[in-house]
Amino acid sequence: MSINLSRIHCLFLTSKILYRIEPWSVVLFYIGSILNVLLFISELFLVKYIVDAFQQWSAETAYHTIIKTVILLGGILYLQGIVGTVTAMSMSRINEVSLYEQERLILDKTMKLKLIDIESPLVKDIRFEAQRVSLIDNMLKGMNYLSSMLQVLILAYLVTFLGHWLLSLIALLAFVLQMSTQSKASGGIEKIIREQATSRRFSSYLVTLLTDRISIKELRIFHAASYLKQKWLRLQTGNMTEVLKGSVKGELINILPSLIMIALSGFVAAAIVALLGYKGESAGQFTLLFTAMTTLFTQMPALARLHGELRTNSIVFKKLNLYLNIEEESSCGKVNEAREESSISINVKNLSFTYPDSNKPSLDKISFNIRSGQTVAIVGENGSGKSTLLKLLLGLYEPNNGEISWKSNDNYISSIEGRRATRVVFQEFLKLLRSVRENVALGDIKSINCDEKIENALNNGDLTGFINFKDDQLGPQFGGRDLSGGQWQRLAMARAYFRDSICTVFDEPTSALDAQSELEMFKKLFELTKDQTTIIVTHRLSSVRFVDWILVMKDGKLVEEGSHTFLISQGGEYTRIYNLQSSWYE
Repeated sequence: MSINLSRIHCLFLTSKILYRIEPWSVVLFYIGSILNVLLFISELFLVKYIVDAFQQWSAETAYHTIIKTVILLGGILYLQGIVGTVTAMSMSRINEVSLYEQERLILDKTMKLKLIDIESPLVKDIRFEAQRVSLIDNMLKGMNYLSSMLQVLILAYLVTFLGHWLLSLIALLAFVLQMSTQSKASGGIEKIIREQATSRRFSSYLVTLLTDRISIKELRIFHAASYLKQKWLRLQTGNMTEVLKGSVKGELINILPSLIMIALSGFVAAAIVALLGYKGESAGQFTLLFTAMTTLFTQMPALARLHGELRTNSIVFKKLNLYLNIEEESSCGKVNEAREESSISINVKNLSFTYPDSNKPSLDKISFNIRSGQTVAIVGENGSGKSTLLKLLLGLYEPNNGEISWKSNDNYISSIEGRRATRVVFQEFLKLLRSVRENVALGDIKSINCDEKIENALNNGDLTGFINFKDDQLGPQFGGRDLSGGQWQRLAMARAYFRDSICTVFDEPTSALDAQSELEMFKKLFELTKDQTTIIVTHRLSSVRFVDWILVMKDGKLVEEGSHTFLISQGGEYTRIYNLQSSWYE
């Protein structure tokens, strides 16, 4: 009989993770678990000696032997109590930190992944599966598995040593049969759960929609909440039904081995009585052998179940291990890092990019140059590739082909280093449900306590009314004040202004503002970014007439570039969009 190495390897990796934060608790738990097995075996032998001594009660030596053995047995029982207490305390401490450590591992890894992987449905499914891991459950069951296996092997050896190898062989063969069927049953259930990863993730998404304050408004207006609830109910019912069927199938697989084990336990008990009675063995010998065999037959079903559960745990743990080993975003250190006093220029050559789940390029052989101190607008209709291009420029995506060269103070730097020297306002910006101060300070978190800098950023974002309330909680979800879409966007812009940079990027910077506020915001933007390299991504052309250069995107291609006056004179794609948008305001 062999111990499955994947289960042991899984236990080893779990222990290694927890040992880093609770070394003494892990060591004490292991020592206590092994000591409990050894103390139990010692207890069996002491009981044997006591029983044998009682048979010879009339002898003076027997009386002294009984007293000594009882005292020793009491000492072992006392030691078992101490070991059990220490083991329980160690386990309690490990339990406290295991959930934190598991969440930290997944969170730290997610923060280091490439953006394209974070957005990938496949990676999301792997992360969802990885979050099912329970380090404490893995360690507890793994150690129980090892200690129980050790106890079974010692007892089997003991029975063999006492001259009843056939009984050991019968018990172990039945045990192997039960373990294999239990493993197969558990594997079937785990396969079902694993295949449900996407539907379970979608089910969680539906719950979020039905409880989120923003989505619930629209759902109630259109009376659609019950539809989504029924959809969630069907998903949950379907998933539970599949798991229930798998469980029933697994239990049916286990029926025959369980019945065999019950029959064999009765047969072995009768065989022990007959054999020892025939041989005239002592009562102590009978007690030792009978206790060893009954312990074997009571321990084996529990161990077989542990065997199956650990198979499930090891499969899930592999998902965690797989997630933790996904390739991370490269880090280029501080070689030729952009400095605040530097200037930034960007050269793009034959840039192409295709999303992993698409056959059509989102960007196709794009080339252009952004000079130092130039204000450039990237324009085009929705779906033209503007946002994808921006993510590539900032090093959030890696191109399939082509080159992006950032130059700072005549030194070439990576896109990631360029990103570190850039302040950005994305169209889908972060709404942090914390204080105004924290929302602004995310732009340069080390300066969070600099009131002057916070107030200056709020002024630049046209949020002077927030200066006296910069430590107020935002978001009614946590008892704070609510903000309009425009106020949130101004707060995101204040966050960008809070950061000292040599390059500024705005992705649809005024989408939540009215026309007058948009015009005022652009005037301030051009004033604050004067002589600084600035990139504006927008599909609205009303405010880009005064930028230095315009890049026009269509279907993933750069179809035109030039100044507003030049592009209008060409009568091409830019002119078409400009005239179309101008008609909206007539």
